[in-house]
Amino acid sequence: MTALRLAAAASAALLLAGCGDGQNAAEDATADSVEAPADAAMADAPMPAANSNAVEAAADQARDASEAMDEVEEDAEQAAAEAEAAVEDIEAIEAEIADAEQTMQ
Repeated sequence: MTALRLAAAASAALLLAGCGDGQNAAEDATADSVEAPADAAMADAPMPAANSNAVEAAADQARDASEAMDEVEEDAEQAAAEAEAAVEDIEAIEAEIADAEQTMQ
């Protein structure tokens, strides 16, 4: 078991030694050494295109959400109109009660 650990530690040390010297890697990373090879590798790659099925699905969801919002807005307007009518009814009843009280005196 100890020999196995020693062998693993020795191989890890050899791997690290093979990585290069201790200079700053940023010094070697210039536009010519990093970006140019990447650009060359991507030169023949096709441009990404939107998935038409996903675009159509998103458009359908947006349309459904818009229709749902329209229905909610209509329901809210109807509820507001009904509440306003209820307030007017209450005010009319209060006025009738006040008139009846004055008549009784």
